[in-house]
Amino acid sequence: MAQRPLDLSPGWRDTELFGWSPMEEVIPSRQPVGAMDGPRFVADCSIQLMPWHASPVRVLDRDVPNVEVVSDTGEALRELPMKGANFPALRVRGRSVEDYMQVSVPKLGRGFGKRGGTVEVDSGEVFPKDCAKPRHEGDTDWRDPLRDFRFFLDHGSGCNAGQTFIPIARFRRAAGLAGVESGEMKVGIVGVGITPFRPTTPEFSWKELTYDGAQRAYADAGIDPREDVDTFITCAEDYYEGFGIFDEFTPDQLGAVMRPMHTVGGDGIAGLANAFMIIQSGIADIAVVESHSKASDILTYEGIVAHGLDPIWNKPLGGHPNLIAGLEMDAYLRASGNTTKDCAAVVAKNRQAALHNPIAGHAARVTPEQAEGSPALWAPLRELDVAPLADGCVVLVVASEKAARNARTTPVWIRGIGWATETPSLETRDWTTSPATRIAASMAYAMAKVRNPGQAFDIAEIDDRFSYKELQHLEALGVARKGQAGKMARRGDLTAGGKFPTNVSGGSLGCGNVLEACGLHRLAEAVLQLRGDAGSHQVDGARNAIVQSWRGLPAASGGVAILGVGK
Repeated sequence: MAQRPLDLSPGWRDTELFGWSPMEEVIPSRQPVGAMDGPRFVADCSIQLMPWHASPVRVLDRDVPNVEVVSDTGEALRELPMKGANFPALRVRGRSVEDYMQVSVPKLGRGFGKRGGTVEVDSGEVFPKDCAKPRHEGDTDWRDPLRDFRFFLDHGSGCNAGQTFIPIARFRRAAGLAGVESGEMKVGIVGVGITPFRPTTPEFSWKELTYDGAQRAYADAGIDPREDVDTFITCAEDYYEGFGIFDEFTPDQLGAVMRPMHTVGGDGIAGLANAFMIIQSGIADIAVVESHSKASDILTYEGIVAHGLDPIWNKPLGGHPNLIAGLEMDAYLRASGNTTKDCAAVVAKNRQAALHNPIAGHAARVTPEQAEGSPALWAPLRELDVAPLADGCVVLVVASEKAARNARTTPVWIRGIGWATETPSLETRDWTTSPATRIAASMAYAMAKVRNPGQAFDIAEIDDRFSYKELQHLEALGVARKGQAGKMARRGDLTAGGKFPTNVSGGSLGCGNVLEACGLHRLAEAVLQLRGDAGSHQVDGARNAIVQSWRGLPAASGGVAILGVGK
């Protein structure tokens, strides 16, 4: 099958792609290289993998794109078309590399390096025998022969004198040395870990919650995080956590110490989108996405939410930030024709559905009349229209098609995914619908080739942190026409036995608002449904699902994922 090179954005750097810096690992800080006037310091240069194929290197019948030396400002200095490269003596697993690779490198003239000057590099050796060794002794995995090697341009008598070090990013297993094969690589969810959601968990720290969710996901997928996972992603908001640069505090409990990891400051579907793209690019085989809530530790939740408002026009007005939800609910109901009775039906449905979900933290036998008669907050919003906060953690294991086929569980494929952010300004946003949901859905539908959303899915997991939001989001997704979502709720179409089962897990209203983990929770519940592992709230015959998330007040951002099982 035809190959294509790894298509990496020119702005990406080795450290951002793989979570490590070859310059920091190999070369002492700012060490001069030989006696050359050009690239006086190794840190002045890095390697860029280019997406074209003018003079590809042939490595085990794979194409490696050209290499270009760039300055740390991204300015291209000189292309190095590496011709005639080969691995003549690569052996089977357990053996070593006995020979080296020959590379013909053209001479580099004036202007090379930030300091200028002349550097002449004759055709030389790359990987001489005394340099061509794996970085880790005993490493016998030769599926990726470029992994853990370094490129040197030889200027003198061997590997220890007069050399220019060129850091080159390590190709991972999924990259097949030079990129993914033509056609889109399938990406699936193969592991789910959900801790029980509770209003308060004084017996656990947030680290212990995360560890609990992680070990559940790893056991479900049948993987060892220290051996099998290529990258880790956590979805968190520093203000909720009480730490700046929060990802520095997350590796321990995920098994991610000294491993590639980054934080997404957004909802769980945004984290899944990151994992999806990383795997499809060929950088990783397996990624882990985590998010959690320790809301019971937050002393000033309302103040944190209000802090996200415009500091000039909105925040000085004061008041509880949920007043925004009351205003939006009023505008949405007036524009759509849905009613507060419809919202009360959503509350009763989700609270009662949560009675069948063992992880739910706020399940209750609530009737629509009780919901509609609950204490008023900001008209027409009432107390039971608001999802209560909860502590909990959700972890997903995401894998490439090859890795997913070897997993312990049935892969749930990500057919499509999209995300969007509307204007942050309250004065200019649309209060009657959810444009971010509509845009994210159109992106996901195009990827999954969905033409009729109302007929394409067996179940839905939709953000319902406020009761009216479930109706608003269903209409923005196109699974219900404007003004029809309320009727669907009153008729029972959204229940487990209805025409379009929605939030049969209990949603956030029944399980709890777990902050940035809400999107991952929606995803996890959909995955369990499609695998047939949802237990007492299983929907028979579910094979395709739509999942939607919203980041919550005061944001206007969210994501949509389309999941399915089978081919």
